Amino acid sequence: MVGKQFEFEDGRDGVVPSFEEKKVVNEVYTDNDAASEEIVKDWDDKEEGKLRRKIDIILIPILALAFFGLQIDRGNISAALTSTITKDLGITTNQVNIGSQLLSAGIVITEIPSNIILQRLGPQVWLSVQLVAWGLVGTFQAFVQSYPAFLATRLLLGLLEGGFIPGALYYLSTWYKRPETSFRTTLFFYGQMFAGATSSLISAGLLKLDGKCGLAGWRWIFLGMSLRASVIVDEES
Repeated sequence: MVGKQFEFEDGRDGVVPSFEEKKVVNEVYTDNDAASEEIVKDWDDKEEGKLRRKIDIILIPILALAFFGLQIDRGNISAALTSTITKDLGITTNQVNIGSQLLSAGIVITEIPSNIILQRLGPQVWLSVQLVAWGLVGTFQAFVQSYPAFLATRLLLGLLEGGFIPGALYYLSTWYKRPETSFRTTLFFYGQMFAGATSSLISAGLLKLDGKCGLAGWRWIFLGMSLRASVIVDEES
């Protein structure tokens, strides 16, 4: 509603502000006053620190262990080459390397789609789904009998692992304040470094199972991957 025109005694024109215009001004001041109010915490720093330590004990080891498993999955093919995988599948080392490239390609392809799904389902659900899925693929790898099956499992493994690292980092950011996140991120990446330091020892132990239950050593390496993923998911749930 526009203000009403009127004329001053000296001949000047003016506008009387309407009721609605005055009301809008009052509402703006009210909103500003409300926005300036501070939110008061109903907990103290001691309680907050206790909760933060509890989250550290539960969340950080699970995510670091998952990252550890991820790196083992990506690098276990090198250990498999020291066994009889080329002989059993009738392939060459170059053909095995193609499988490794397909894994990397799968990771790149699903990096963004994976995190879109994570936003829709929630990190706890989607990260758990990823762990279960690539654990199952690890089981399938242990029983492949042909080169096409080997390539298919390596590509599928990459597709399922894509987006896990940024998804896990996002999950960390939902539990901690910004100044607290950097230290927890460092602990998370310890999983990757620990995998690099111990993968050869783990592979050596699994290769000693060569011939057990009729399985070659390289099959035990892939089979151990799926068992580890199941343990991680059980802890997370």
